[in-house]
Amino acid sequence: LRYRPGSGPAHVLDVYKPIGRKGPLPVVFYVHGGAFQILSKDTHWMMGLAFARHGYLVVNISYRLAPQHRFPAAIDDTCAAWLWMLGEVERLGGDRTRIAVAGESAGGNLITALTLATCQRRAEPYARAVFDAGVVPRAALPFCALLEVSRSERFAQRRPVPGWIDGVMRGLETAYLGDTPPADRELADPLV
Repeated sequence: LRYRPGSGPAHVLDVYKPIGRKGPLPVVFYVHGGAFQILSKDTHWMMGLAFARHGYLVVNISYRLAPQHRFPAAIDDTCAAWLWMLGEVERLGGDRTRIAVAGESAGGNLITALTLATCQRRAEPYARAVFDAGVVPRAALPFCALLEVSRSERFAQRRPVPGWIDGVMRGLETAYLGDTPPADRELADPLV
């Protein structure tokens, strides 16, 4: 389903529903990982299926990828998909009062930033719209999340890491953030 009508191919999502369960169902809003640069809802269909098999209505989204679409494109898309879901959740058979957000790696970053946007009024228009919608997730499940993208060097400072991992982390920071000024990238670092 398209969550931003008339927009690009990344603005789509899938909905998974458990078989034989009556609603309203608890909901999982799922955001894929991939270092903000690769993968999509199509590579993460198994997550939608797994949650649906446990009784959840699942909304599994894609978003624009870096480096072609740098920050804040991914969080802007995640917020737009969240708002679409809030508008459709009851029609889809979900319970608006029982929504969890989940994602791994970059998706963990995005759902953490989304959760922050639901809890605090922010200046960014996409985050403000989420706050104004008035729905806070009941749970946030950031798996192996990249929660501080702007300081990729910290991974190598904590403990020795293979050089290729350090290179991937530093490349991710450049590809995703580009030359975004530090004052404008708070939601890229939801840990901070």
